[in-house]
Amino acid sequence: MYCQSGMRSKQAARLLLKQKYTNLAHLQGGILAWGGQIRK
Repeated sequence: MYCQSGMRSKQAARLLLKQKYTNLAHLQGGILAWGGQIRK
């Protein structure tokens, strides 16, 4: 999961964990922290 800063995706991941989803990934720092190539 990702969002611009990482805060909303972190909250979404927590909600999904409470619903028993376990196969989750979160981009810490959001897309602003991403150092790789971005494709549109």
